[in-house]
Amino acid sequence: VQTDIRALTFSTAARGQDAVLLYGVEGPGSDPVLLTSGDNTFKNVVPGLTLDLLSASAAPVTVTVSRDTEGVGDQVERLVDGYNQVFDKLREFTRFDAETRKFGLLFGDSTLQGIDRSLKSLLTSPVSGILAADLNTFSEVGIRVAAGGNVTFDSAKFNGLLDTDFAEVQELFARQRPLAPLTPLKDLNEGRGVSQESG
Repeated sequence: VQTDIRALTFSTAARGQDAVLLYGVEGPGSDPVLLTSGDNTFKNVVPGLTLDLLSASAAPVTVTVSRDTEGVGDQVERLVDGYNQVFDKLREFTRFDAETRKFGLLFGDSTLQGIDRSLKSLLTSPVSGILAADLNTFSEVGIRVAAGGNVTFDSAKFNGLLDTDFAEVQELFARQRPLAPLTPLKDLNEGRGVSQESG
């Protein structure tokens, strides 16, 4: 085995270069922007859009972006499923069976009652700051509280409104204050918090 490497020679086969992207429209009055990237990926050229360059092009390339309405509907479906899971747990802990005289571990607990009211209020009350003439309740976009307390989702109605009234649907969800697993207790019960009752 030859261990003497002094006779070896090295040469650069190809010098690494950053990817170059000219973003904009060429022509009179336009001002394209020259962008570079070390890994062929350009993020947030347009907010929320990532471009992965696969090959060089001497001719202009047109990128068409459309709303992922199906993805939005899937997210709302998961929201409704999550709500129903929480509601089922609340019902399990606070249940009372008149025939067997058995009740849940937290039957009569005022904190859970407040959470239950807050969750229902989020879905049934008009959203503050949105005119009544616009979409200002979740029932108008296909999210309804059924007779038993669980929530149903009309995906056909929701997706139809995304096509015709996207801005109003977006405003409805953006203005509504979310209730997350780590929501502070002071934010429950429509902002009134949870009070400790004696007795």
